[in-house]
Amino acid sequence: MHSGRKAILGTLILAFGLGLYAFHAITTTAARRSTFVDEAAASMPTIPGARLISPWEPATYADDVRAMYCLEAADPDTGGARAMQAFTAAGWTTTETYHDPKFDTFAFLVSGPIRVRGGVARGTRPDCSGAKHEVTLALDGTR
Repeated sequence: MHSGRKAILGTLILAFGLGLYAFHAITTTAARRSTFVDEAAASMPTIPGARLISPWEPATYADDVRAMYCLEAADPDTGGARAMQAFTAAGWTTTETYHDPKFDTFAFLVSGPIRVRGGVARGTRPDCSGAKHEVTLALDGTR
């Protein structure tokens, strides 16, 4: 009977220790992700004719961040070119571009303070409509 109590007490102590470890890991990760959101937002160049429609936030996967902009007076190609020109003017390096004529989208990768994937498509949102000649610019950043 005495050894059973020791086993239960040992298990409770182990569970408490693992809980503390998990709590520390979660709070550390949350703080790191929050800091990365701030870093990403601060490092973004100003893109002419762009307005932020979904602010920078942690992505649901890994330690990535994401945001969405609406570019006025653009189609996917000119919107993508405008965004890449803003990144290039701010000292970023374009590493890849891709236009998909079937879906009329434009994608690019740039590298600077962080790595950013951009995707441009005709706007389908009430606050960014292709009918008003607007495109969405979705940006995903990673360290």
